[in-house]
Amino acid sequence: YAKVKKVISVTIAYFDLGQGKDYVYRGLTQFKGIHEDDILQLAEKQITIYSVNEVYQIYPEYWIIKVDQFRGLIQDKLDEWIYFLKNAEIKEDFSAKGLLKAKEKLDKMNLSEEEQVEYKIYLKRLRNIASEQHTKVEDAKILLEEFNRGLEEGLDAKEQEAVIGFHEIGVSVDKIAAALKITEKKVQEIIEAYQKKS
Repeated sequence: YAKVKKVISVTIAYFDLGQGKDYVYRGLTQFKGIHEDDILQLAEKQITIYSVNEVYQIYPEYWIIKVDQFRGLIQDKLDEWIYFLKNAEIKEDFSAKGLLKAKEKLDKMNLSEEEQVEYKIYLKRLRNIASEQHTKVEDAKILLEEFNRGLEEGLDAKEQEAVIGFHEIGVSVDKIAAALKITEKKVQEIIEAYQKKS
């Protein structure tokens, strides 16, 4: 149960489902003893393991939203959703999570067949432009890396020439390192590599 995801079922009813004054009903799973008439509870250890306080928090939850009974008075984020479901519109001050995405889908569904084809062509064009831009950015990164590598290799070649030049006229390793602002170890490596080639 600690790993089981809670199931929440939402029924959006555009007809009079059952009798009641409210427009939102919530049903929780409760287990009642058939002999002792007691309500099943969690043990302290289970509360810790499952990170819940009551049995109903583990089991499915059921919501019925009676859209036709909603009178349009917005009291919370849920009411913003119900207003949208009833009127297919969103007021400017609405801020419920996911509402704008739902509106986009509804707007697409309400397009004529011809408009849907045009919209798909438009989206395809946007994807192509995004793909081209991505490719150009990646190409630019590769060119920049190659340029920097070439620059480093060019600097290394000049550095090596300078080390060998100083070495051949008898300048000591420590003085070469100080003059070129590199480590003595690197100077020694360059000299050794040059001597192996010779």
